[in-house]
Amino acid sequence: GPPAPSPPPPPPAGPCCPGSWPNFAVVCSFLERYGALLDLPELPFPELERVLQPPQEPGDQVPKELVELHLKLMRKIGKSVTADRWEKYLIKICQEFNSTWAWEMEKKGYLEMSVECKLGILKYLCECQFDDNLKFKNIINEEDADAMRLQPIGRDKDGLMYWYQLDQE
Repeated sequence: GPPAPSPPPPPPAGPCCPGSWPNFAVVCSFLERYGALLDLPELPFPELERVLQPPQEPGDQVPKELVELHLKLMRKIGKSVTADRWEKYLIKICQEFNSTWAWEMEKKGYLEMSVECKLGILKYLCECQFDDNLKFKNIINEEDADAMRLQPIGRDKDGLMYWYQLDQE
């Protein structure tokens, strides 16, 4: 038969919809599963997508809910972060895993970072919870590994797996 179509390339960097990045699903999945346990601010998927969008207006601020989410995630891994200095701390944490992003954020500020970077940073902070948040780790260790993963709803003939994610919104 005809050759199988190749998978679509990732969306181009730039103002694009956060929902099209794989990390968006990873972060949503984490927040949905563990948000309450970690006492994180409630951000429904569409809301999270909205706050991650590139700024529309000059003089835009980082949305409060997003700052709150970063603050909580950083504090839970033992960083004593103050709200007014959250970006400075984020840059520090960023240096641990992606110095390019850290450098970029220092130059232009969190607000101007690409959606891909913002999602990458959030995903990293979520993953840190499994390593550096002792209280959380102890609770998670009681859980069964398979129960922790969102199970795919199916796979196609090429072996690609599909997940279905929905929240109240």
